[in-house]
Amino acid sequence: MLGRVAYENPFLLTKVDQFFDNNYINTTTRKDIILKLIDYVDSLEGNERTEHQALRNTLGLFHKKRGSKIWRQLLTPPWPKGYRASDVLKKALEEIPEEILIER
Repeated sequence: MLGRVAYENPFLLTKVDQFFDNNYINTTTRKDIILKLIDYVDSLEGNERTEHQALRNTLGLFHKKRGSKIWRQLLTPPWPKGYRASDVLKKALEEIPEEILIER
């Protein structure tokens, strides 16, 4: 069941460390995750299918948060001609409210 929850709401995994690592509080934000994703998808050498597959499991990153619809719409192909996954992620950083991006 944890796998299903993690798929629907992957940000929930940032809360798991506190149960296994001396109450460590993970301060990662959704914005941090997106910035790291940009670097990752840029390393995939422009293969649109691979880039989309890399982002597919992040559809729930904004689960039940304002901006979740925008996030899902941006990540769902077809992307505008010439867009790469990193362009989609950068657009998301512009479109999603900052307070939601930095919320922990």
